[in-house]
Amino acid sequence: MDSILTFKMSKTIRKLFVFMSVLAMCACLPNQKENQLQTSKDPPFNLLDFQSSKKLPLGQALCFIEGSKNAPFSAPYPGVIKLNIAQSKSSIKKGFIWGAMSAEEINNEIKAHLEQKNNLDSKEKHYEEFEKPKEILQLEKELNTAKERLKNFELIYKEMDQQTLNELIPDANQLIELDPEAYERAKKAVRLIEKALAQLENDEPTPTELNFDKERKSWNRKLKDLERKRELSQFKAPFSGELTLSFSLFKDQEEYPISTNQKIANLRSFENLQVKVKAIDPRWLNIPEDQLLLTIQSGTQLLKATFKEKRIEENRMKEEMVIIFQVAKDSLKNAKKLVGSSLTAKIWRLLDKEAYLVPKFQILLQEPNCSGENWSEDILKTFPGFQLYAEGDTHLALLNE
Repeated sequence: MDSILTFKMSKTIRKLFVFMSVLAMCACLPNQKENQLQTSKDPPFNLLDFQSSKKLPLGQALCFIEGSKNAPFSAPYPGVIKLNIAQSKSSIKKGFIWGAMSAEEINNEIKAHLEQKNNLDSKEKHYEEFEKPKEILQLEKELNTAKERLKNFELIYKEMDQQTLNELIPDANQLIELDPEAYERAKKAVRLIEKALAQLENDEPTPTELNFDKERKSWNRKLKDLERKRELSQFKAPFSGELTLSFSLFKDQEEYPISTNQKIANLRSFENLQVKVKAIDPRWLNIPEDQLLLTIQSGTQLLKATFKEKRIEENRMKEEMVIIFQVAKDSLKNAKKLVGSSLTAKIWRLLDKEAYLVPKFQILLQEPNCSGENWSEDILKTFPGFQLYAEGDTHLALLNE
């Protein structure tokens, strides 16, 4: 009985040994499926698998949201300002007078200036009634004297020569030589005095009157400046918007002292907002203006803005090109909260046709024949039937012919 049991156990052990040996041999054999994966090539790069769109991302840039209208207010002269608003930030309507300066000082300046006009009027009147007639009398007297002198010269030159003159004056120490130039000077003096007298008699302006005219013009200019200064004492909103004061308010205080040229407040319009972006990629400037779009992700809201203008601005003594986008009307409400903030915006190109958006890096990784130096040629050579439609910062827009 024991021998039979021993035989059965040895037979079972042998079967187990054979089974383990087969397993060991199978483990040593190569994995056919794994080998096939290692030796087979990657599947072909199919551009049709990528998303198609009519909007190509061009890149990202820092942006600044601002009002399209901005009106700063400053003090035209030192004084006290009285406010008609109760908060440092207030929404006001166009034409609203939100503050006014005390006009006492400017009124005193205007009063003193008007007194100067009275003095000027008095001087002119005195000249017309007294000084000018005296000048005419003086010129008439000088003219008579000049004519008498000229007459004497004419008698001498007509009736005498040098020899006759010497005979009349035998004393050699008293000899007088005829001077033709003196005769000409006498004639010129008569002409000049006659001309000056004619100007006075014909009411042509004299040098004194010209000086009065110059003083009056200067006085009028200063009066206009003072009147404008008085007009500026009232601070009126040129458009509707949000007014922000530049100084702190105190409870139950309506008047505040200010100095000349002090910044008082700034008014910004939120009817139209714009986004300013530095053109960090010069290729953006060559894109048709109606194809540029800007978006800003603000929480769950997506703000949109379309192209408005390009302009050159000076920044730290250096000129730079910026692009201005106009915020869309349906984004104004949310954009208003971001005015004055520096944000990150995405720049897009709107395409006329639906195109496949393919990442550049993916093409370079899986297609060694593409260098990325000339995408148009790379696409034509590597992907027959496709052509480059537009290029963004990270993506290509491809068309399937």
